[in-house]
Amino acid sequence: MGVRINEIDLVRFIVTLSVIGIHVSAGYVTSESIAAVWNSSMSFAVPIFIMLSGFGLMASESGKQTNYLIFQKKRLPKIVLPYVFWSVFYFLIYKFYHPTVESLGESFYRLLNGLIYGNTIYHVYFLVILIFLYLLFPLIKLVVIKNPLITFLSSIVLFFLSNIYSTLIFNKLGIFGFYQPLNWLVYLVLGMITYQRYNLIRSIIYRKEIFVMLVWLIVFMFFYQQNNVALLAQFNDLYLKAFYSIVSFFLLIGIGIQTYELNSRFKSIVAYVCKYSFLLYLMHPIVLLHKDIISIEYPDLLIVLDGLKGMTILYIATIVLTLFLAILFSKIPFTWMFGGIKRKQ
Repeated sequence: MGVRINEIDLVRFIVTLSVIGIHVSAGYVTSESIAAVWNSSMSFAVPIFIMLSGFGLMASESGKQTNYLIFQKKRLPKIVLPYVFWSVFYFLIYKFYHPTVESLGESFYRLLNGLIYGNTIYHVYFLVILIFLYLLFPLIKLVVIKNPLITFLSSIVLFFLSNIYSTLIFNKLGIFGFYQPLNWLVYLVLGMITYQRYNLIRSIIYRKEIFVMLVWLIVFMFFYQQNNVALLAQFNDLYLKAFYSIVSFFLLIGIGIQTYELNSRFKSIVAYVCKYSFLLYLMHPIVLLHKDIISIEYPDLLIVLDGLKGMTILYIATIVLTLFLAILFSKIPFTWMFGGIKRKQ
């Protein structure tokens, strides 16, 4: 089986747009009931991103011995450099728009603390998780190949134990306490096993999308109900969220199989957006941040962005503007080191 699989591109495409959808709809969930449904339905985004990482890493390392040091030398800079660059970038942007009275030493300490915990801005924690999982991948690969079932069950046990620990440190770190790397290991392992058994999984899902959709709807109804009990319910029931994310992953694969059989032009659009998916993830808060700043200067803009119609406008505008910024950013020399697209010589 080749490394590139068309329906996986569609999964990445949907998940990338879902991350943006989560952050756009977050500002509307208390005033628009549909926004709350939208926000909850897309909460699979980061878990599936981890699954896709496991899938992609397993695909690229399949059939060869993975040397630990060579793997890290090749892979880690692609995550560490963007993480440091964008963390510092957003720290400076927020400091510029929201200046605080503090010394240079205090600012540096706050930045260093943000880099350690991955909370200089709300979305870069994902890169901290990836760094940790990349460090583990060559070791996990060995046990996944030998015994995928035991590895998966062990990752579930670690998931439970890590979430108990996260609950204990919640008072200290808040929501970021739930971003402990071991909370996410199960998704990496599942992505790796999915690649290993992809032909079998694909044959099971194929032509059974309606059944998978029904399962997804049932799980989502339970998840949405729990997710709206309280503001932090999505963290109180991470186990249901995990199950919902896994079902969503296989549903999206099924949708991808059918979609790619229908429309070849759509395939090229998906592939183009996927090429910039990492940058779309990294850069979309720039648009949302400046929306807030512009709204202060031009209050009439808030009327345009009000309600469900305004949320939809903001969502589409954020996607289009971020894609435009990502394309421009990738044209700057050496930006491939920070998540941009490396141009062919």
